[in-house]
Amino acid sequence: MNERVVGPIQGYYIASYACEMGELGDRFLGFAKLCRARPEDYWLASACAKFSADDVTDSPETAMDSAESRARMQIANMSMHPA
Repeated sequence: MNERVVGPIQGYYIASYACEMGELGDRFLGFAKLCRARPEDYWLASACAKFSADDVTDSPETAMDSAESRARMQIANMSMHPA
């Protein structure tokens, strides 16, 4: 299974997953969930925001990196504009 949980990053955790894109062969699309508490895994994560990668990639790690970068940008934006 291509998934991982990273963090905490400024108090948030990022659960990410890479899905193989069937007809494209060995290509992957990444997804991420931004969480306030550390989830056990991607599927059980209670997300305050969800993201997907912009493009398909050649590896699951790169796909997860891409989705995680979007979540990290959101964390950075929230820290610049606190509620």
